[in-house]
Amino acid sequence: MSSNKEENFLQEVVRQINFPFDRKSIYKELSGHIEEAKQEYLDQHLDVDEASRCALDDMGDPEEIGKSLNKVHRPIWGWLWILSKYTMILLLVSVGFQSMTMLYKNVEASRKLEPYTMPVENLFVDYTDELEAEDFLFDEMLGKSVELGNHTIIFERITLHKNGTMLLIYQEVIPFRPFGLQSTKHPINLFLTISSNQHDLSPVQGGMNGIDGYSIIILKDVPSECRKFILEYNVYNEAFELVIDVGGSS
Repeated sequence: MSSNKEENFLQEVVRQINFPFDRKSIYKELSGHIEEAKQEYLDQHLDVDEASRCALDDMGDPEEIGKSLNKVHRPIWGWLWILSKYTMILLLVSVGFQSMTMLYKNVEASRKLEPYTMPVENLFVDYTDELEAEDFLFDEMLGKSVELGNHTIIFERITLHKNGTMLLIYQEVIPFRPFGLQSTKHPINLFLTISSNQHDLSPVQGGMNGIDGYSIIILKDVPSECRKFILEYNVYNEAFELVIDVGGSS
């Protein structure tokens, strides 16, 4: 019987609280006060029902108590607290996700790939309808590397189709930085100059997207007799020169 009275008292108090997320904590706190007061009366040798009644009388009117507590526990502050808490959680999750994404990108950028050995026909499909083995004047694996700043540029493969389309496949290996700023790759495809047999060859801008971590430079109208290519890059005080001799050595 006494527990029912205490429950009714507590429910009447929390009914006055407009912010629902505070009701549970208020209920628990008041219940503890009632139990402490009731224990004091039990220590004075009152029976359980009498001790409960006296403890509730000491608490006062439940409706008034609830209204007083409601003034303290205003909904706007409660909602702002919840909003700020979850905003902080989302921010931490976002920062964590961005950090892991950056870490993954840095790992990938610093990973040296195996030479690109896929059939070159897969790359040329956009430039000619019929592909035969004899249509390629040369297709050679290079594995030639140059240092550019603290990056390594590895020219992996060069191939020339009889229609004058040449592809130069390369990769850029970037030093690993666990959670530092990701290094920007060099604009090789924009500023690399290529010449052969006194012919200046112009890379096609935006001609082909990279594949599987490799970058591709595409050139058009390359004379079929070209076999020696001079690659030069000089941007922002970073430069290299590389000679590629197809079928020979640099």
